[in-house]
This record gives sequence, C-alpha cells and structure tokens, in this order.
Amino acid sequence: MHPTIDYTKMQQNVIGITSKSDLKNDNPINGAKSTNCDFEENKQPLQSLSALFNDEKVRVAETTIKSSYTHSFDELMHKLHAHKQELDNQIGVLRQSQAALEESRTRYVELFEFAPVGYVSLNAEGMIVKINLNGANLLGVEGNNLISRCLAEFIADEYQDQWHQLCLQAKQTRRKQIYEMPIRQNDGTLFHAHFDCLYQEANNASSALHIIFTDITKRKKTEEELRIARVIQMSLLPQGQIAMPGVSVSALCVPAREVGGDYYDFFPLGDDRFGLLIADVSGKGTSAALYMAELKGLMLSLSQTGSDPMSVNLRNWRVAGK
Repeated sequence: MHPTIDYTKMQQNVIGITSKSDLKNDNPINGAKSTNCDFEENKQPLQSLSALFNDEKVRVAETTIKSSYTHSFDELMHKLHAHKQELDNQIGVLRQSQAALEESRTRYVELFEFAPVGYVSLNAEGMIVKINLNGANLLGVEGNNLISRCLAEFIADEYQDQWHQLCLQAKQTRRKQIYEMPIRQNDGTLFHAHFDCLYQEANNASSALHIIFTDITKRKKTEEELRIARVIQMSLLPQGQIAMPGVSVSALCVPAREVGGDYYDFFPLGDDRFGLLIADVSGKGTSAALYMAELKGLMLSLSQTGSDPMSVNLRNWRVAGK
C-alpha cells in the first residue's frame, strides 16, 4: 500500500502562511500599506506551487493504478495457467478414454463380424436389425440387403410353425431356446442349422431376439449314416427268442453309441447242438462295428467246418492273424 498525501490541505496551509505575511497593513521596511499590485505579484509563485502539487498527485495516482493493475494481471495470469493445466489433464483423460473405446470397438468388430458362427438380432416384428458376415454368408445374401428382412423367409416351409413357436417361447420365458431346423438359402439350397436364441427386453426400442446359428449339415449327414449303420448292425444279431430243444434263449444288445463292437450269436453245430458266441471288440463307434461284422462272417463260415467251439476258435484266430 502507498501512503496517501493530502495535497489539498498542504496547499491551503502554504497559501495561508504566504497570505498572512504579505497582506499585513504595515510594511516592515517602509511602513507603507500593501497594495493590490503586491498581491498580484505574489500570486504567481503560489499558482506554480499548486500546479506542482497537482502533478505529484497525478503521478502517485498513476503509480498506484499501475501497481494495482500489475498485481491484478499477475493474479489473472496465474488463474488462467492453473485453469489451462486442469483442461490439459481433462483432455488427457478424454483421449485415454477415446483410445480405450476405439480398442473396445475394434475387438467387438473382430468378435462379431469375423466369428465362425452366424450372429443375427431381430426386432419385435422378427425383422433383421443386425447380422454379421458369417450369418450373411450362410443365408447367401449381402449383409446390407438383409436389414429389415424377415428371418422367417429363410426357414423351410414345413418348419414355419416350429420357428414361430420358438420365437414365442424365447420372449415369454426369457431363457435360451435351442432348436435345429433346415434353412433355405437365397438360391433355394437347404442346409441344417442349429439355433441358440435368447430374448433381451429393454425399456426402449433396443429389445431384440439374439440368435446364434451354425451349419450342422455335415453332422446331420454323419448322424444319418450312423443311423443306417446301426440298423444294419442290429440286423446282423439274432432277433427275438432262439428256439432249441429243451433250451429257451433270448438276448438284447444296446450299443453305447449309434454303432459298437458288442457281438453275440448262435451257431448250429449238428446233432442238435448249438454254439453260443459272445464277443466284445475293443473300442466303440464305426471301427468296432466293422470288426464285429467281419467276425460274424468268419464265425458263420468256420462253424460249418468244425463240430466244437475250440476248433472253430482256433481256425478263426488263424484266419484273423493272416
């Protein structure tokens, strides 16, 4: 703070002293009275002194204003610098968040678009709102051309009722629904598909039925081939009850898979004798079933050349060893 000088009061005091000494009735030198001319002559130095006081007052006021302005400017610059630092920190955080979002979006695109299964989302009307590349390839249509199309168009005609029932159950139960049914591609080709459906409801228009579907045509073909092989294998085993004098025999074979290596059979050995064979080929599945069919052929042919089980087995081992 600068000291405050009352220049007006100082000026009045100086003027008062000067006036008292100059305006006395008796002149101390010649005893004459003062005149107006003497007063006018002494007035000029007083005006100069007043102007000097006024200039000093303006200078001090300017110094005070400049000092106050400099202090306010420094304080303002400090606040602006602090605010800039805060904004820079916020911008850094925002950039990190943006980079994390971009990375997350890239991962989402990789997982969604390039997944080995078909992803599709349907709205409440059953229209396609989102589908990935593999899903579009399975349907045989470009992805952009599938938006707002009804997925039921690609379901085989004989499965339309099952499809609508599946969608309804998914919405009502809010649980995953699993179903298998044929899909007709855009060119008319049929393939078997496996569906996993889950309905998610939201307060806005984002409620959707999310579906994962895959092509299981190869699996269906393999299952059909195994089913046929099972029928053939079961036909090689004795069916129903075996009628022998004084003996009643019945048997049942249930493979763990579609086909297996379990085997039993009966062979007539002559003189009212029957041979009973029970065997189990190591392993399961198609390879075991093939060994079982080969064994049946060998035993059936060798049983005609021998009259006892030991000789039949010995011949079987020799042939199988070769």
